[in-house]
Amino acid sequence: MHFEYFRYKRYMENIEYLNLLTEDARRTIWRVEYCPKPSDNAPSAAQTGEHPLGLKPGTYTLMRLNTADDSVLAEALCSLEPNPGLATLLAVQHLTGTAEAAQKTENAGTLQWYEPLEAGTLSALLAAREHIPVAEVASLARSLCEGLAHLHHQGFIHGAISTENVLISTHGTPKLIDARHAPGNLSTSALSLAQAEDTRALARLLWHALTGKPPAAAHERIPLPLAAEDITENMGYTLENVLDTDLPSLETIVEVFSKVQAVPLNAYLSAPEDVRERMPAASSQQQGSKSKPVQNAPAAKARPKESKARQEASNKPQKKILQTSKNRMLLGALALTLAVGVGVVSYQLGSHDSAPVQTASATTAANEHDDERKIIETLIEERNRELTEKGAPTLQVRSLTKVEHKGDTLALTAEVQAPGYTPTEAELRDKGVRMQDGMAVQKVTFELHQDNGHWRIASAVPVSE
Repeated sequence: MHFEYFRYKRYMENIEYLNLLTEDARRTIWRVEYCPKPSDNAPSAAQTGEHPLGLKPGTYTLMRLNTADDSVLAEALCSLEPNPGLATLLAVQHLTGTAEAAQKTENAGTLQWYEPLEAGTLSALLAAREHIPVAEVASLARSLCEGLAHLHHQGFIHGAISTENVLISTHGTPKLIDARHAPGNLSTSALSLAQAEDTRALARLLWHALTGKPPAAAHERIPLPLAAEDITENMGYTLENVLDTDLPSLETIVEVFSKVQAVPLNAYLSAPEDVRERMPAASSQQQGSKSKPVQNAPAAKARPKESKARQEASNKPQKKILQTSKNRMLLGALALTLAVGVGVVSYQLGSHDSAPVQTASATTAANEHDDERKIIETLIEERNRELTEKGAPTLQVRSLTKVEHKGDTLALTAEVQAPGYTPTEAELRDKGVRMQDGMAVQKVTFELHQDNGHWRIASAVPVSE
């Protein structure tokens, strides 16, 4: 034990910590340089040809667990065959030999040495870019599905799939790290349920990458083709079904993203500065903070089975003020306090040839703001068509009380009502919701921005009075 502690100190002197990639209460993950140095009592690795842990000098990804590691899990992970979707674990070092010793020294825990994945985490990438184009998400999906399928085939459960546990190489290859559960004594059914949760977690991660936000609960969720750019309808149905199915299949995710021409992840903005110059995409790809749409290949002809309500909604004629599939509409992941999603509908002022919009009988006409009113009414109607089948209340525009133009920005204040919805006490007290004519009513300020001649909602804020 005494020997192990001093060997630990000598190892620490040979490690240069370059960048902290991510940390939580359980572990920290670093980009490090391993540089064995000569000492009075220990010759250098260059002199002996021997390297502690069997590692050569160079750059590594180092994960330090703050408690004694599960030796069974560590051994099982080390024995896994390399896979393109998994960070390769090269060596494991237990810093103390007993739990008693671990409690007496700050040097307790376990070091796990992985291949170098130097471009940072997916979490950092999304913080820098907000969301990423579908072509890059296709690369993300294929790599992580391959890695997760390999784990599942060997009886593992990852148990912690998140943007923090996806590391990216300098070539833009994403890989899973930090699997939590080795093959054990679970029943077949229990193992299937746990692995199904891994699959749903992966679908949530892909949704987050596409839209910039994790998916909401089913009854509040904005349909994916309306929440992100260049998403095929088939892709949206697939991810929604994975999120909402008890035993989802990884193969369905693989199949839908196989129809997209994939490109490597561009982690230039989030990578450490000294790593950027070695990234092949640095000079030619994304330089701004926003992602650009990428043209994807056509979707597969077959798609998952639709609900009856969704089928009926799909057959309804679209009003002309909505964009066609060629110029698709966008829908942001905003939400009112009435447990509803709001979004963006593209609309050009002056488009009076649209069909009449059905509104509540209590709505007050405002002829001088007909164009602006149609934007909000059409947006709310589209939201109802997509979300009421999932349990969200139906919304109606009650009145438009304020309109203000500021260049390419349009500020609207409208009252919306939700027939049949019962607000909570907190909504009545804090969120400006009131009961009027037997319906929940709320005043909301919408801010719209104009992009390329079309309007999109940038924010929707309840007005408390």
